[in-house]
Amino acid sequence: MICFVTDKRPISYNSRKKSTYQKELKKAFESYKAFYSQLPLEGELSSNIVYFYRDQNGTLDVDNLSKPFIDAFSGIIYHDDSQIKHRECSCISLRCDQNFEINYSGMSEKAAKKLEDYIHKGAKHILYFEVGDFSLKQVKIGGQSI
Repeated sequence: MICFVTDKRPISYNSRKKSTYQKELKKAFESYKAFYSQLPLEGELSSNIVYFYRDQNGTLDVDNLSKPFIDAFSGIIYHDDSQIKHRECSCISLRCDQNFEINYSGMSEKAAKKLEDYIHKGAKHILYFEVGDFSLKQVKIGGQSI
C-alpha cells in the first residue's frame, strides 16, 4: 500500500488553479517516493482519501475533492487513473468535541508520523491518501461485501 500525507488545502476539480495544485502535490510526494520502489503500481487499484479540516469554511464535496487528487498521481503512483476501480473519500472535522481513532498499522512510518504531527500541531488542512490493490471485498452493497 502506498501512503501519502500533506497539509495542502484541497481544491475543487473545477478550480482554475488545479494544474498548480497538482504540481504542488507531485512535489510534496517526492520525499515519499524513496519508500516505494515498485512505482508506478500495476493492475487494478483502490484508493482512499481522507480530508481532515479544522474550520467549516470552504469544505468541498468528496467528488470535487478527490478527482484532482487522483488525477495528480497518474504516471507517478499508477500508470493511469483508470486503474482506480474503487475509490473512497471522506471529509472529517477535527473539532475539539469529536473523538475518533486512527489505525496507523498499515501506514508507512513516514506517513504515520506526518499525519500524527499535523493533527497534534493543529494543521488546518490535512490530506491523507492511500492506494493499494483492489479487491471485490472492498465493495459493499446494502452493507454487505460482494
